[in-house]
Amino acid sequence: APLGTNSVAYSAKIDWNMSDRDTLSGRYAYQNQDSQSPGLTFISSNLPTNGASSTNKPQFVSLNYTRVQSASMVINNLATFGRSLPNFTPLANITAPTVAFQNGLAEMGTWSGLPQGRTQNVYNNLTTVTKTVNSHTFKFGYSIERIQANSVFDSNVRGTLTFASFETFQQGTPVIYSQRFGGSIRGNRVWNHGFFVQDDWRVSRH
Repeated sequence: APLGTNSVAYSAKIDWNMSDRDTLSGRYAYQNQDSQSPGLTFISSNLPTNGASSTNKPQFVSLNYTRVQSASMVINNLATFGRSLPNFTPLANITAPTVAFQNGLAEMGTWSGLPQGRTQNVYNNLTTVTKTVNSHTFKFGYSIERIQANSVFDSNVRGTLTFASFETFQQGTPVIYSQRFGGSIRGNRVWNHGFFVQDDWRVSRH
């Protein structure tokens, strides 16, 4: 069975001192990954046409802005975006139904749970204000996150022919035929909000 991972990754960054009070930094990362393993090759059968290969192209970008409002106050805003695209593609281009056996023989054809995959986007923005008052350092902030999870899981869309034995397969007399119809695309959406307040109190200078 094939075993290995091919991965190519890129990253870039930028730092800008906009003024004596303002700084801006940015980061970007991208990866292209293709994996194969025995666990993916033999999902429900010991035949090499049964499984899939795994691909993913995650990306991440961030912008971080800091403003020194005064000697005792700093404002920071961090915006990020992340994307993952894991997909599982059949190793063999077989459009015919899967052939299964009730007596334990190996399935023939592609596993009925393929293809499948998802695209998940995560947007996040965090604003933090830090204020120093005498021996107290107050920090408070607000975070908002948006998750978009789009997925597809075409389970048994090609159909499955189930035979009692190999002899009934040769005779062309299945005992069960099953197939699912309809779209499997799902688009889940989530909003997450977070607040925090923090106080660091220095009791003494020592």
